[in-house]
Amino acid sequence: MSQSHHHPQLLDSHARNYYLTAYPQSYFFAQHRLKLDTLPDSTIRGMLVLNKPDVLFEWAIRLANSKRYNASRLYWQKYYAGASEAQQRRLQQVFAQHRAFGELNRLTEVISLTDKVSTLLASEHGKLPQQLSFSAMAEYGLTMLYSSWQFASTCLNRVMMLSDHYSGVVKLDAIRAQYLKQPEPMPDSYCLSEVFYVGDIMSCGELLSGFAQCDVKRLLTDYRKQLSNVDYLVVMTREGKANVLKGVMTLTTEHNYQVFLHELMHFSGFEDEYAVASSKAQWLCRQSGQLAPNLIVTQGKPPRNWHASETCQHGAYQAYKPSESWSIMQYQELPLSESYRTLWQNAVNSKRYRLETLSSW
Repeated sequence: MSQSHHHPQLLDSHARNYYLTAYPQSYFFAQHRLKLDTLPDSTIRGMLVLNKPDVLFEWAIRLANSKRYNASRLYWQKYYAGASEAQQRRLQQVFAQHRAFGELNRLTEVISLTDKVSTLLASEHGKLPQQLSFSAMAEYGLTMLYSSWQFASTCLNRVMMLSDHYSGVVKLDAIRAQYLKQPEPMPDSYCLSEVFYVGDIMSCGELLSGFAQCDVKRLLTDYRKQLSNVDYLVVMTREGKANVLKGVMTLTTEHNYQVFLHELMHFSGFEDEYAVASSKAQWLCRQSGQLAPNLIVTQGKPPRNWHASETCQHGAYQAYKPSESWSIMQYQELPLSESYRTLWQNAVNSKRYRLETLSSW
């Protein structure tokens, strides 16, 4: 009996998918009329037995889209040469969409990235914006600091938001959006600019103490005109503990909105209510008087309604805080209480304890 080589036209998608899943070999008869990217995962999985590079690479794309990067890598690293340019672009797009920068780094070893995806990866690495495609930067929401930000005339504190890498821009954008929903401690207290991408111009890193720190002087040299009307900076970088040094707050992508609020209060002169480092306690805690909106240091008895604070645990004198319970200045995870919001409002309005601004650098 002779065997028929007849096969269905496979025009109906449901019939086509069923037939390809049940009889994967039928792909060889219809591959010129089929687009792998239109087939469901179950069909592609059933066709893996064919050992065709384009099918195996297609499966790598599906795995990557499910964020199964280790499994995906086993396929695309072996079969990239047999994949079409369209498939290679799709894999890049999946990694870019999921911000899988480690996978994009590996992909560059075997495939040339498109200009758009290459720009994204370069921005994650901190390449200076002047060296990147402006159009590609715009597609990813990266804005270069090319002119002064126009703050409202009612702003009490003007804050420039910057990041040295793409993920930092995304994270700082989210923090900014949350703050704008309810500005603290009141509207116009701190006016936040758009988040700008400046690349690794400040050579940010982690100090031996564990704190994040950036070379702001280099930034001020190159962007003096753009920063002429700025009071404070918020910089989002990669590594290190959050901190405020003079008029610069440094955060990393590990920090959340509560940490940002805690650090923002430092701009108004608030002190930490946990034990500060001994190096700081040595000079801070040998003074007497109210040294911050939330800190009194004294050898004697504290004023009424002030309570012992851990701030000066390593200092000469005892510290006191205006709340018996824990506050956001002791544990960043805690919400801003109404009493501390009022303290903060008074501090913003009086500017008595306000940190020196960027112009003092």
